[in-house]
Amino acid sequence: SSAASDVYKRQVLNRSLVADKMILIAWMLNDAALLDELCELAPTMLDSNSRDSFLLSIIRQPSTPRQEAFVLQSLADRSDSTRKAALDIVEKMTLTPEQYRTLEEMLRLKYSEMRVRIIQILMKQTDDRLSASLQRLLTDKAAERRLAGLDILQKLQREPRYASLYAEAMPLVRQIARPSDKEKVMIDALTGNGGTEQQYTRANGFGLYDPALTFELPTIPPDQELNLSLIHISEPTRL
Repeated sequence: SSAASDVYKRQVLNRSLVADKMILIAWMLNDAALLDELCELAPTMLDSNSRDSFLLSIIRQPSTPRQEAFVLQSLADRSDSTRKAALDIVEKMTLTPEQYRTLEEMLRLKYSEMRVRIIQILMKQTDDRLSASLQRLLTDKAAERRLAGLDILQKLQREPRYASLYAEAMPLVRQIARPSDKEKVMIDALTGNGGTEQQYTRANGFGLYDPALTFELPTIPPDQELNLSLIHISEPTRL
């Protein structure tokens, strides 16, 4: 009978569903200890959509060191949306020097948007701490971290208030022994070698035209046979 078959219908219960219920319970109880425990389970028990929700809805304002560590750990997540969710939270956190170091470590990854936003966060540090970050990045063994340091320097180069910090870091640039091709381009732009940095001004036509080139438009004689009184412009027709 149909009633009997309903009893034996197959039900599926996966880890993510269980974790979702656990998150709901922890949130309803407002229990920080339970949330900390879920931070340990989330990477393996939650799918990417659930991780996003957990970050933005539950851990949106981390209140314990474990929750903060989970947010920073999520910056290396394979899911682009999870990384973005974590970055949204990190940008609002008051970071410790150790957490800034963790952000520097994340620059080993090649996720372009994440790198841009981490560099922006690093540049919010005090000059002393930013100088220390630059020293670590520019002397790192990993090319990706050195590239991040060079990127920061290029941004400092454009800001007059960072002139002393920029000058302090430049000797480290010249000490990069075996730069990658990408590094060479950035180093040449910073040091003025190779002519890779072009300044566009009115004097060079902003790189679009030759200011020294002049020309005159040809004279177009009027049509003597044209009678404007014979031209009739009708009212537009409604569709």
